[in-house]
Amino acid sequence: MTLAKLSVMTLYRRIFPTKDIKIISIILSVVVAAYCVALILVGFLQCIPLDSIWTGKPGTCIDVGTAYLALAYVPLHHTVRL
Repeated sequence: MTLAKLSVMTLYRRIFPTKDIKIISIILSVVVAAYCVALILVGFLQCIPLDSIWTGKPGTCIDVGTAYLALAYVPLHHTVRL
């Protein structure tokens, strides 16, 4: 989904070559990319040490449901902005 949003932002920059649209599309592209990085980090670093995810060894884990619920607001906001 991130690549589709970045593609739309690139399309906007090509269709509307004004300075304002270029600045807005760059800012929104950075926000979309940062969201993607945050989502990947939450997925990979949900438990410390990492092997406690699949081995069941004791470790410190976050509540993934709450983290993903908090991150679920951002795509909705991106869709409204696009």
